[in-house]
Amino acid sequence: MDFDVRYYTDPNGRKPVQDFLEEVFDKNYALWSECVSSIEKIKHRIYHKEPFSKVLGFGLLEIRVRSKNDIARIIYVFTKGKQIILLHGFIKKTQKTPLKELEIAQARFKNLPKE
Repeated sequence: MDFDVRYYTDPNGRKPVQDFLEEVFDKNYALWSECVSSIEKIKHRIYHKEPFSKVLGFGLLEIRVRSKNDIARIIYVFTKGKQIILLHGFIKKTQKTPLKELEIAQARFKNLPKE
């Protein structure tokens, strides 16, 4: 495995992507399963490109997951030490990634501890 994948942890100790995945698990097991599988895949460099993963800009990338009619996105960043931090997850309902979702991920990225 090339990279270590970790969840962003907010100042209160919450892990928003982990919470998102728990919600998906309760509503759509197939989509949850695809999300978990995709998170495992990004440990390997080969999956860091389209169509599996897409560069969003500002250092952000997204995992692109689809299960039947549902689409999930998990926004992540690379950090030092071959780490990937999962910043934000959401169910995509529009063609373009909503600005609100990008802003959440950017804010979390800025709050990562500086090494």
